[in-house]
Amino acid sequence: MRADGQVVLVPFNSTAIEVAIGFRCTDGSIIICDTNDGGRYKTSTAEAEAIELNAIDTKYNGNARALIRMMKQWQRERNVPLKSFQIERLAIEFIQTWSWSYHDVFWYDWMVRDFFAYLIRRANGNVIMPGTGESVALGDDWLSRAQTAHRSAVAACDHEHGNCEFLAGGAWQEIFGTFIPMSVS
Repeated sequence: MRADGQVVLVPFNSTAIEVAIGFRCTDGSIIICDTNDGGRYKTSTAEAEAIELNAIDTKYNGNARALIRMMKQWQRERNVPLKSFQIERLAIEFIQTWSWSYHDVFWYDWMVRDFFAYLIRRANGNVIMPGTGESVALGDDWLSRAQTAHRSAVAACDHEHGNCEFLAGGAWQEIFGTFIPMSVS
C-alpha cells in the first residue's frame, strides 16, 4: 500500500484500488480530507456520482459502465495519467451526447473510437462533479496517449469494415493489450 495524493493505493490482483478516508455526517454527506495547499476538508461527491452513473447506465443500455471499464483497461495498460473518476465523468458526459448511445455491443468499436476523439477535444478542459458542482481540471498529460489510441481505434474500425479481423485485433491490442484477442468471430 502507498499514499497517492488524497487516496491510499491498495494493490488488488493486477490492479490498485484507490481508497479515500471519509467521515459520514448526520445529514448524510461524507467529509474527506484534502491535503493540497495546506489541507482542508471537502464534501465527497461519491454518492452523487454513483446515483448519476446508475441512472445514465440504465438509460443508455449499460453502455456507460461498459465504456468506463474499457477506458480503465486502456488507462492501466498504457499508464494513462487520468484519474479513474475523471474517466467516469468523461464517459458519462460522452455517452449522453453520442449518436448511437442506445445501441448494443455491436457498436462498441465505434463507441471507443468516438470516445477517444471526444477525449482529445477535452484536453485542458474540466469536469463538473455532481453533488458539489466542483470543477476539476483535466490537464493534458494524457493527450498524446489518447491521440495514439484514437489512431489505433480508427485503424481497427477500418480493418473491421474490411473484414480483416487479425489486423483489427492487433490495432485493438495496441490500445487495450492482450485482453483483446487477435481475432473475434
